Amino acid sequence: KKFDTPYIRDFLLDHGAAGDVSETAGPWSKLRGIHAAVYEAADRAYEKIGHAGWTMSHMSHSYHSGACLYFTFAFVFGDDPLGEYDIVKRAIQQAFIDAGGTISHHHGVGLEHAPWLEEDISTEGVAIMSGLFGAADPGGNFNPRKIVV
Repeated sequence: KKFDTPYIRDFLLDHGAAGDVSETAGPWSKLRGIHAAVYEAADRAYEKIGHAGWTMSHMSHSYHSGACLYFTFAFVFGDDPLGEYDIVKRAIQQAFIDAGGTISHHHGVGLEHAPWLEEDISTEGVAIMSGLFGAADPGGNFNPRKIVV
């Protein structure tokens, strides 16, 4: 089934392919553009790594103001699986931002999406989050430098 890709990651890796998911959210007025931008960015990334790739998508959550678009991608990898994964994942994440989406709807930010946090919520937004985490969690127990420093 097309949405099982995240659950068969090990199987794919054993057979020379990598797969993952990325999700974003945006207002209704931007969703069509975000959708198109992600497919274009992923296709360019597959060309860049020189291997076949597939991108699938669905709308997983909808609201009065917009929706979450969920993308599943997979590609055949070569000699540098992690480097090739990074190229594809970064292309998709940057397409979210460039087209007016957010870096994550419900999967969170974490280390993997942190490079886009400032583009997503602004320098001031990061400063507010840093202050909040610093005041609420001065020992860094709940945010051990995973989202903001």
